[in-house]
Amino acid sequence: MNIKAMSGDVQWFRYVRHAERAAYEARGWVFVADLGLPHGAYSLLMEWRGEGEPK
Repeated sequence: MNIKAMSGDVQWFRYVRHAERAAYEARGWVFVADLGLPHGAYSLLMEWRGEGEPK
């Protein structure tokens, strides 16, 4: 999922399962938020801050 900020920059966010967090962090994704219940029971929100398009 991507969201276009008012500045014109594109920010990329993704719901990631807890078990996959380390793998996403290794590719350049950064933890953004705990989602709370019910979604937070199995996933969290991460943002792409790596170079170029998300991996």
